[in-house]
Amino acid sequence: MNHTIPKSGEIRGFRYALELLQGCTAAELNTLQSRLAQLRAELERLEADQRAAQQEAAAQQAVLTPAAGQPIDPARQLQARQWFDQEREQSSQRQTQAAALRQQIKQVLVDCLRHQQKADVLDAHRAEALAEFLINALQGEARQSDQDWLARLCLPDEEDPA
Repeated sequence: MNHTIPKSGEIRGFRYALELLQGCTAAELNTLQSRLAQLRAELERLEADQRAAQQEAAAQQAVLTPAAGQPIDPARQLQARQWFDQEREQSSQRQTQAAALRQQIKQVLVDCLRHQQKADVLDAHRAEALAEFLINALQGEARQSDQDWLARLCLPDEEDPA
């Protein structure tokens, strides 16, 4: 049933039975969208940290690489190796966290889509219910006008007492 909403009509008496559900769905959608924004910001921060760490590692590698003809300092090389091992471990942890965040984002996107579809269905249903309400109200007004007109036709003419 696809009604178009009449241009005239009073909607003061209209009460949408699913208004509470519609409000809850909209609130849940807003919550999900906020969560999605938080997750995306966290992922961007984590990816920025990863890029910064990679740049730092490249800079450290350049500094620690001995120039041609310079002797290799074993203590410094051991320290550098430990630092790189630690950085590699942290990088691996960041990649694992990023993968988990991407999975969470994917799930929240699915939930957002589901709630958006539900909200769209409720909006369409409300519009149809309002259109039906207005059509019924206008038909009632038309019936009342017809009855009033017929009642005036059936009344005897008052005779002038003159």
